[in-house]
Amino acid sequence: MANKTFFVGTCFDTIQPGPGSRDDGSRVTINGGSSTNFVECRMTDPETGEHAGQAAAWFHLTWDYATASNQSNFYPIQVYKAGDTSAPVFRFAGVSGGVWSAQYRSGDTFTEAGTFACVNDKCDFLIDIPQGTIKVYTNGQAALVATGLDLSDLENLATLRLGANRSYNEDCGFSGILIANYNTIGHVVSRKSPNANGVNNAWTGTFEDVDEGRLDDTDNVTAEGVGLKQGFTGPAFPAPASGSVVKAVVVATRARNNGTAPPLNIRHYLRLNGTDHTTAYSHPQIDEGFNPLFTTWDLNPETGRAWSSAIEGDVEFGMEALA
Repeated sequence: MANKTFFVGTCFDTIQPGPGSRDDGSRVTINGGSSTNFVECRMTDPETGEHAGQAAAWFHLTWDYATASNQSNFYPIQVYKAGDTSAPVFRFAGVSGGVWSAQYRSGDTFTEAGTFACVNDKCDFLIDIPQGTIKVYTNGQAALVATGLDLSDLENLATLRLGANRSYNEDCGFSGILIANYNTIGHVVSRKSPNANGVNNAWTGTFEDVDEGRLDDTDNVTAEGVGLKQGFTGPAFPAPASGSVVKAVVVATRARNNGTAPPLNIRHYLRLNGTDHTTAYSHPQIDEGFNPLFTTWDLNPETGRAWSSAIEGDVEFGMEALA
């Protein structure tokens, strides 16, 4: 099976803000004090750009909170199926003292797959509906392995919702989020913001309007015609560790339209060594409010093969305005 990356993110350029949440440029933080505070990571099929459910997925994130404390009526990690965010199909439920219960939906109730400890750790978990398997790893070590489960009521996996741990003001932070069909243990998410305009420079505004690490929708660039492209360059990514490879490259944008006259849409592109590589699809979910949009390249569009151990050569990333 070919590698597919369904979500990559650390900030609100790919993560959907929710109540009681903020973005500081290196992670998203959910305010403690309410079980209804959350952000969402919406899984996208990289081949179509559509928000779509999957039968199995690995989830990777770094989870930060102040103390080894949690409450039984708080569920900081929940997974929802496609088209339904009224009730989760999987969740981590607080037990006590940094111990969590992994629970999956079975009819109208939840069944426990097992418990595990996690405090300020890197956490990876696998949900495989056809295989009836749930696994949880903390810092790369197996913390929970449950097999032979009846996961048929989960149906599919489409949205990861991240929230708070407690009913009083203890913030909960998440960063380096990755959702994929491959084992995510040991992976690292690197992010960069623009620091210069690219060769394509046809929108109103400059990189200085979009170079913030954290969310700021008051500062933006604007396309005033269909077919116009705006690109940027940024600082070099950190070199991958020896023996590591680049699994995917993502271009992300917070975008809106004016709801009436074109351009009303965009598609992302990567410019590699002088050639623009645009996606075959646009983003029909754009409307009159800013929302995160992202496009994932699991293969190097210049070669059609897997990425190498580094993103080499001249790289520009940006958007093209569409009708």
